[in-house]
Amino acid sequence: MKLKVISSYHDLSFSGHQGKSRADDLVRSLFFWENMYTDIRNDCQSCKSCTIRKRGPNNKTTPSQWFPEIIYLASIDGVVSLTITDQGNKYILTFQDTFSKYPEAICLPNQKAETIARVFYLTRHGDIEQLLSDRGSNFTSKLMKEICALLRINKIQTTVYHPACIRKQERGHQTFIIMISHFVDTDQKTWDEWVP
Repeated sequence: MKLKVISSYHDLSFSGHQGKSRADDLVRSLFFWENMYTDIRNDCQSCKSCTIRKRGPNNKTTPSQWFPEIIYLASIDGVVSLTITDQGNKYILTFQDTFSKYPEAICLPNQKAETIARVFYLTRHGDIEQLLSDRGSNFTSKLMKEICALLRINKIQTTVYHPACIRKQERGHQTFIIMISHFVDTDQKTWDEWVP
């Protein structure tokens, strides 16, 4: 039963192969047995799927589920080109509240400003005072400036050739892609089904 419990908190899609610390937190919240942490660590370290995809120490921070009424600073970014899915999606647009580190991802068929504008519903978590993005033409377009002005959002960009401004979001992209890669088919055309 121990291996079944560990597997259910590490291997399934809702747990996303997040590593031994996260699996330990989840299992410990409902179960207890002697040498539990050692069993969880051994099982996670022997996970073939994790061994193939992960390198280096895991990020131990987890996003908070609490949202302030006003988001002071949020960032928006796109994940580089992926395999075109059966539904026609090729990109992932990500939004992150810099205070709580809560990420949100939306599948897109392209990265045009018009497409991004159609899914620009970021204010559902509260009013945003500032929105940070890189200097991609889709984020610096006249349309995006007008939308931000309409929503009273101060639109700001990263400095030139300095992606470290949104380093945590870029790192989140890597974690996100690794999590999804555990579950997609070999032709990689189903990744957009796992994004939600």
